[in-house]
Amino acid sequence: MLNIYMLGDFKIFLDDKPIENLKSRKAREILKYLILNRGQKVSVFELYDLFWPGFDDESARQNLNTTLYYIRKNLGLSSDELTLQEDFCLFSKSNDIYIDLEEFLALSDESFKEKEINRRLFLFSKAVSLYKGELLQENVQEEWVREKREY
Repeated sequence: MLNIYMLGDFKIFLDDKPIENLKSRKAREILKYLILNRGQKVSVFELYDLFWPGFDDESARQNLNTTLYYIRKNLGLSSDELTLQEDFCLFSKSNDIYIDLEEFLALSDESFKEKEINRRLFLFSKAVSLYKGELLQENVQEEWVREKREY
């Protein structure tokens, strides 16, 4: 199982072992971006503009293809889980991937919907226990994280 922690320090574990071999900064940043947009189609042109500004589309596409291959290989993901189509990229929702941010948001949302006060407090305290620090705190200066962080 793949566990990804985005609240506080960014950490990745595969079968409870830390992933230390994802040393490419670009791969880590693209992975973070795709996780923040998990389950949504992300335009390849958006990725080109963010991560390869000034590159022509063909060069940016080659770099994206190589980077996604590197991410898949190092995290044990299939091309169905991390897909590159003609004009979009998709990091699909999978039961075999745990992301602390998703759990935090789900528990927070559920606590606000809950009518019974003890259950509401339980859910909220469970969400708070996941909070280890700012969302992607090492990316505090990055514009692409700001909207999700503010939410």
